[in-house]
Amino acid sequence: MRRTATASLLAIAGLALLAGCDELTGSEGGDTGDFGRHDGSAFTSRCVVVVATEFGAGGSVAVIDADTYEVASDLTAVHHDSLVRVFGERVFVVNRLGADSIQELDPQRGFATLWQRSVGAGANPWDIALSDDGTALVPLYADGSLIRVDANKVDDGDFLVDGPVQLPVWTDDDEKVEPGAVFIVDGVAYAMIQGLDDYPVCLPESRGYLHAYDPDTLEPAPAFTGSATLELAACNPTSYAIRGDGTVAFTHSGVYRSFSRGIGSEATDDGGLEVVDLRNGHTSGLVVTEAELGNRDIFRVAFGEQGRVWVALANDDFSVTVHRATLDDTFELGPEVWTSPGGGIFDIEERWGRVWIADRTPGEEGVVVLDAVTGLPASNTLDTGFPPLDIDFVEVSGPCAR
Repeated sequence: MRRTATASLLAIAGLALLAGCDELTGSEGGDTGDFGRHDGSAFTSRCVVVVATEFGAGGSVAVIDADTYEVASDLTAVHHDSLVRVFGERVFVVNRLGADSIQELDPQRGFATLWQRSVGAGANPWDIALSDDGTALVPLYADGSLIRVDANKVDDGDFLVDGPVQLPVWTDDDEKVEPGAVFIVDGVAYAMIQGLDDYPVCLPESRGYLHAYDPDTLEPAPAFTGSATLELAACNPTSYAIRGDGTVAFTHSGVYRSFSRGIGSEATDDGGLEVVDLRNGHTSGLVVTEAELGNRDIFRVAFGEQGRVWVALANDDFSVTVHRATLDDTFELGPEVWTSPGGGIFDIEERWGRVWIADRTPGEEGVVVLDAVTGLPASNTLDTGFPPLDIDFVEVSGPCAR
């Protein structure tokens, strides 16, 4: 892949923006399968939904047919800082600061917007988790709160069902709660808190934490040996991945190495990968540290089938490498399978026997597709119009896009 001076400068700007908004992303391990289309009485397409954005400019939704690699781009307009979440056949976009809204797309009508509702000007929604009854939890970054909205009551009446509920600080020294992701596992909702000090600093004693709630009442849930709060092993959890057995892997970036250099301080190896067993309410602590990963920020994590784990590591020169790893009794890092020289990998997911990588390297933007078993490219890099930012998956009747 080529590298230019302009590309490097744009990559630096992109990582600075990332540090500024402290994006968090999540993923859930999904079923893999052969590369052929599904059999059955109804024609079904396996679709990769991509939020593609240009920071500070525009954004749109692109959809990839997972079996033909055909791309339909610019299907629906979204905010330039947004993420996509799929729950069954329902596709949601969370539009963050500046748009401050939840948007549902219709995969049966070319991913057109079904509805879009505000959560309050300047509220800065950060994620969404859908309950079985159609209500959804949304953390608000601006004031460190959690709200419950009715995703089925979007045309008339109140969108807000409960809240805002103020997320708690973990120590008396905390002045502000920085909520990240929210997810529901086995009927319990978990809000992930970054645990930063004076933004964007992580002091040596800083820790992120999880807070557990009843998703129907927003009352604290004693999910961690009688407590509703679990202190994590490091500061600034930036991504997570959930496995079907209730295992969650968190990447802690701590203070971003690239950001440290930008403010003239030394890079600090203050992050790593942590594993939490939600069903037992127990953390194993950091199974590997940034120092053990070659003094690199651990940036993204994803679970795959057959024990596969995928991680993205960011170097001081803003390049990012993707590695296959194992996470059994111990963590083992395998060789790199993909490199983004501009530091532009913002999401990794494994689904349907392939690894899907949102690579924003200037001049090389697109979704990278690797064979999950061999780690080799399964397709050319797929152009999604704007650079890809976030990825999720849905199956639809008929073609992916009409």
